[in-house]
Amino acid sequence: MILNKNDNKLVEKYNDFVKNSPYGHFQQDMRWAKLKSNWESVYFYIEEDGEIKAALSVIYIKDQKVGKNFFYGSRGPVCDPKNIEHFTKLIEEASDFARENDGFLLRLDPYLAYDPELEEAYKKEGINFRRDKRRSSQPLLNMVLDINNRSEEEILASFSKNTRKHLKKSYRDGIVTQVLTDEGVDILYKQIEDTASRANIGHRPYQYFKSLYELFKDEIRLSVAYYEGQPVCSSLLLCYGNTATSLYGGSNDEYKSMGQNYQLNFEEIKYCIEKNIRYYDMGGIFETDGTDGLYNFKKKFTEDNVFETVGEIDVVLDQDNYNFYIEDLNPHFKREEDESNKNS
Repeated sequence: MILNKNDNKLVEKYNDFVKNSPYGHFQQDMRWAKLKSNWESVYFYIEEDGEIKAALSVIYIKDQKVGKNFFYGSRGPVCDPKNIEHFTKLIEEASDFARENDGFLLRLDPYLAYDPELEEAYKKEGINFRRDKRRSSQPLLNMVLDINNRSEEEILASFSKNTRKHLKKSYRDGIVTQVLTDEGVDILYKQIEDTASRANIGHRPYQYFKSLYELFKDEIRLSVAYYEGQPVCSSLLLCYGNTATSLYGGSNDEYKSMGQNYQLNFEEIKYCIEKNIRYYDMGGIFETDGTDGLYNFKKKFTEDNVFETVGEIDVVLDQDNYNFYIEDLNPHFKREEDESNKNS
């Protein structure tokens, strides 16, 4: 069924399901669609005995190259992956809607671990997962620390000797991490600008970060590390369900050797322990062969735990336009989505 966005009681019920489901993700939250202000949105759900059992939030926009609508269920659906009936029903309903509304592609990328047996089960139902890191909308690999009820001391002991050295140095040299409210958005944005300029990558406009904070402020921890009163790095941590995602961050190149990035990440891990959040997700990487600076840094805090996602589902509604759409996409074209670099 398609959600009636004018039914406030049903909308509240839908939002509660997405947020409390073990398969929920903040990009499936209706607020994420509001953040994408130039996109349209539509929501599908399955209800049984008066309870929502599965849901799919989809945003869509006219692709300027193709001239038809691109539909995207970012990190959806919110559904037990073993319930293939629910999963496929949501895809079918979303596909039908997309066809009726000038769509050429429906793309889904559920945040589920790669599982060959599950992949084969879906393949038998005609659903194929695609893992093409050159053309994926989001990185297929994430670095995730499983805290699993461990203490601060236990997590610290899991770090390498060199990582602990950098971390201790940051405290000893006077780096101090503070948690800010909306005033921290300006600091974060300035440091994202600086980081993007150094790395020669794109970044979101200021209003995007302002809106993100306002929409998710109850779930956001915005922290800034200072040295002698000057902000030297910052991070936006979004806590949703049992996962805290280090979503965006930036740093000041002038003090890059003082270990502030080490301290800021550890302070976020300590926050997860305090709030009983199981997973600390540092975001995407592209390679694990040592050539990717994101991987080289993030593995220091995640016990080198690479979370490989199941991949993407591309429901092709117009084959010719789909071929035209993907033919010249550049490798890592969505790299700007992950400014949570916090490289050393």
